Amino acid sequence: MSVAIRDGANVLLVQEGKQESLGLWNLPGGRLEFGETLQAGAAREVKEETGLEVTLSGLIGAYTWIRVEDEQVASQGLRIIFSSRFEGGEPYAGDQITAVKWASLDELAQTPDAELLSPRILKDVAARMKLGVEHPLSLLNELTSKGKTR
Repeated sequence: MSVAIRDGANVLLVQEGKQESLGLWNLPGGRLEFGETLQAGAAREVKEETGLEVTLSGLIGAYTWIRVEDEQVASQGLRIIFSSRFEGGEPYAGDQITAVKWASLDELAQTPDAELLSPRILKDVAARMKLGVEHPLSLLNELTSKGKTR
């Protein structure tokens, strides 16, 4: 999951420091830890990568991706993109991040694909944000329970 943190017409980007995505720009985010809800995980990842505390305001979209090598599925995944309004503070490059920057939505949309971790997803997010597309967080049903689940 990722978070598109918006400040006016700008969105916060992070430059990846992990070997497999070194130097590519992305939205702050990452993977869930065991027992964590999507929303809690998204906020934790933003804090770890940028130092910012965020309140999620909505859901921009859910994206699936499939990578094919030699005519076979090599990997696939699901990426949930949340939105958040910038609430102040000074973002910094945190855990496995080499840099942070504010980019306009137009700048993100025009960034060469080779400079983005998931160009199709990030450019779609920029287009949706520009149009004001934001779904309510109530679309997510994050249920926790004790004992048996069904």
